[in-house]
Amino acid sequence: MKAITLALAIAVSHAAIGTAFAQTTSDVPTDTQGDQPDQLDEIIVTANKRAERLSEVPISITAATGPELADRGIQTTADLGKITPGLTFTESNYGAPIYTLRGVGGFVEALAFSPNVSVYVDQVPLPYSRLTEGASLDPERVEVLKGPQGTLFGQNSTGGAINYVAAKPTPSLEAGLDLTYGRFDEIDVGGYVSGPITGNLGARLAFRSEHRGGWQKNSATPESIFTDPTASLFGYDDDKNGVRDFSTARLILAWQPDSDIKIELNLNGWFNRSDMQQKQYAAYAPLVPGGADVPVEGVESLQDALRNYPQTPHDNRHAGWDPGVSNRRDDKFYQAALRIEYQLSPAIQLTSITAFDHAEVFGPTDLDGTVLPVARNNVTGNFDNFSQELRMAGQALAGDALKWLIGANYAYDKINDIARLSVRTTNSGIPLPAGATTQVGGVPLPDGGQIFYFEDFLNVARQKVHTAAVFGSLTYDVTPQITVEASARYTDRHNSYSGCLVDPYGSDGAFARTLAAISQFVTGAANPPVAPASGCITLNSDFTFFDDFIDRKLNEDNFSYRGSVSWRPSSDHMLYASITKGYKAGAFENLSAVSVDQVAPVPQESVLAYEVGFKSAFFDRELQLDAAAFYYDYRSKQLADYVNNFVFGILPALVSIPKSRVQGFEASLTTRPAEGLTVNVAATYLDTKVLSSYVTPGLVGITTDIKGSTFPLTPKWQVTANIDHVMPISDRLNAFLGASALYHSKATPAFVSGPYTLPSYATLDLRAGIETQDGKYRLELWGRNVTDEYYLTTYVHTGDDQSRLTGMPATYGLTFRTRFE
Repeated sequence: MKAITLALAIAVSHAAIGTAFAQTTSDVPTDTQGDQPDQLDEIIVTANKRAERLSEVPISITAATGPELADRGIQTTADLGKITPGLTFTESNYGAPIYTLRGVGGFVEALAFSPNVSVYVDQVPLPYSRLTEGASLDPERVEVLKGPQGTLFGQNSTGGAINYVAAKPTPSLEAGLDLTYGRFDEIDVGGYVSGPITGNLGARLAFRSEHRGGWQKNSATPESIFTDPTASLFGYDDDKNGVRDFSTARLILAWQPDSDIKIELNLNGWFNRSDMQQKQYAAYAPLVPGGADVPVEGVESLQDALRNYPQTPHDNRHAGWDPGVSNRRDDKFYQAALRIEYQLSPAIQLTSITAFDHAEVFGPTDLDGTVLPVARNNVTGNFDNFSQELRMAGQALAGDALKWLIGANYAYDKINDIARLSVRTTNSGIPLPAGATTQVGGVPLPDGGQIFYFEDFLNVARQKVHTAAVFGSLTYDVTPQITVEASARYTDRHNSYSGCLVDPYGSDGAFARTLAAISQFVTGAANPPVAPASGCITLNSDFTFFDDFIDRKLNEDNFSYRGSVSWRPSSDHMLYASITKGYKAGAFENLSAVSVDQVAPVPQESVLAYEVGFKSAFFDRELQLDAAAFYYDYRSKQLADYVNNFVFGILPALVSIPKSRVQGFEASLTTRPAEGLTVNVAATYLDTKVLSSYVTPGLVGITTDIKGSTFPLTPKWQVTANIDHVMPISDRLNAFLGASALYHSKATPAFVSGPYTLPSYATLDLRAGIETQDGKYRLELWGRNVTDEYYLTTYVHTGDDQSRLTGMPATYGLTFRTRFE
């Protein structure tokens, strides 16, 4: 498999910045298209919030058009790693998408955790990663901007920004339809209709609906464990998991009442009722060292069964989950965005972007990868987000040598986050020794002690975030060949948090009794503290209960900036150097906070990035070679890691790594050596290191100073390669062949992961078919991960075991596409 993939890469032998596989887009001037069949086309991007040729923008960018994304089977933001080396994707333990770019990324379970790689649609922010699932619908193009983008795209883009540009209403009537049938009974339907409604009002309606049967097997489960004959009535199957049920739609109305005003209303939404991907059991790893499991009358111990549980086979399709329980998520999202552009004068334009969105999420997760009821979590939450940006842009001096932009924006986010955990683990029963003066009522032990047992609890977090910012940029052509750019943003952010650990409503208060007993034992008080009914049971610093939820505030501000200089010795070559400072907001985690100390937030992180690079075309634009080298000074890196709790053993926690660095380089080569043949190879190399001392138990509970360690989930090498060949077979038909390969070197799942690593892997996608030369009809046979490569995306440690998540197995299918004008 790797030999096949690397052979494809070596075929061109270079490697990923500014990959632009461009075809015609609605805003590309005609003079950007290749004059000869072998010339590469250019693409227009809006990285600086104005239309510019990609080859003239001094930023590392990967860009691709909508048709190219469709041809390569890139349907989601998670798939963008297939064309963007340096971008990695994984799911968190609770199913949240996590994007990492050039080693900059975060891994936190709280719904209100802002990403390091922000996602936008038409420059409208999707401020939290769980809101990004429908972003890729009907794109005109996508731009992946690498490095901190905080000056123009706001904080929380220390790794970069992903900006989708949605396809807009067309001046004449057009329509399209895509039909797909694939492995695991996959049936996808998508399409659009676009055109004028009146002389100055246009509309575009697009939709996509994806359906697939279960692809995971609960193969470690004996048939006798399935005892519920009515399970299928509740929409799940104990034998299979992985159902896909996702639908999204967007309506864009574009109105231009006169030549100076453009108004665009974007109404969109999606729902996702797919199964949560299930994990594979890897090894027994008790949360309390030594596997303490004190027997409780009437409670069956799972430790012997878990200790002897067979490791899940190394097969992408194998996994384990509790029988008789649904793993179906229920997420929904609605958004309205209004964009107004007003031409104040021939040289000055005013732009307003207003957006509101609402989302609800429900994600049930089996945490242990077995059929045993060891640990489960149900995440329930909702989002209400409002944003407003107002900016003015223009140009001045002879030949528009000076371009300027000033603006301000405001955002308000309200997030409710409830995680209900059900656990039967080694830290579910807390024994207190004989002689402890407790009056709470635990279960007596033979030695005269008591055990306090609990199985369910809630982690509750409510956050309100106000963010205000002002920003501006200047671009000045010192000479026709030399350009300097400067931009800056001041951001002020106020985050109000309220939450804590709560006994489930209607429960018998088992967890509250446990913590009350611990409080009495530690303090030696005559009477245990009394927890409020269905209230906060997190212990205060004096081991008493709070009267109400814990309220905390995190108020921060920052000043981000960027400066660059570029030199164009000719129209085909550009060299540039830049320095950029970016920030990501501080955060609260939604944890099982048995102590108030766990509620403390982590501060904002920052990245100071230095970069030099070039973009060059050769042989009359038949070959494009781009490259960059970069160094990041990374401060206060936020990460979901682990801590040793004095009662409950290894627990997840939000931590901050004081000082670290990233250095590396990337390159891409795109060529069209013959008419109809396009080849691209791109690669990123990353060298990451923690520079300061920091002690953590990590994934395996072994306390270690991680100074000198590399970042988790960050492979040193990522390589992509792509070949497309189109050839005429008649005066009306073309045949096409294509192949795409992806290689990731090995990585670690956590700072301290012991023997658990994410091995290197390579995947290969193939496609072939026929299409009419006018582009109206296309029939494609495709396969993804055609060699069925087994690969891992992460390891987690939540219950009394280590478990892992895999990539998708081989899939294949047939797609029919038609376009009407």
